[in-house]
Amino acid sequence: MQCRPAAQSGVVLNKFLAVTAALFIASGAFAQTAPSDQPDPTTLELARQLFAASGGQAQAQASLHGMFAGMGKLMAQIVPSDRGAIAQAFQADMEDAAASVMPQIWDLSIRAYARNLSEKELRDYLAWEQSESGQSIQRKLPLLKEQLIESEAPILAEMMPRLMQRSLERACDINNCTPEERRSIGAQMAKALRGQAS
Repeated sequence: MQCRPAAQSGVVLNKFLAVTAALFIASGAFAQTAPSDQPDPTTLELARQLFAASGGQAQAQASLHGMFAGMGKLMAQIVPSDRGAIAQAFQADMEDAAASVMPQIWDLSIRAYARNLSEKELRDYLAWEQSESGQSIQRKLPLLKEQLIESEAPILAEMMPRLMQRSLERACDINNCTPEERRSIGAQMAKALRGQAS
């Protein structure tokens, strides 16, 4: 049983690492900086409106979609062609894990705005987001953020082998991989990761 070559997986893996880095960095930053005090209802509602106007949820969902699409392409190059269910289970496991924390990340984002900005600042920021310039910048932000994320990706490069190995083990448990399949797919993942490090 031959695995597909992983030599072409570098670009896909880089995008996967980049988006994953953004999610982990964002969730870690909010978790570490969120104070315990509760914002007042008016400020919290303005923060929700601001989060919606700035495309926070849509951007997070788009990032997740891009990450999982890239992951699927990467795994399709690594997993033996007759064991496609392994790639699907791998992707589903990681997608479930990430999707389960997204509402918490959105809520933390909203609360961070509400705690750190005054009511006037929130109203002014919201007005700017809804202005012509604000909307134009929002359309440009995906490219700007992608460039930023790509520069941050190396921060998490060292942790990715452990994360990918864990999800591979779970996917293989579900699909009754043979020991040889586990070794082969694991070796291909390691090779792809090494290619990014060089």
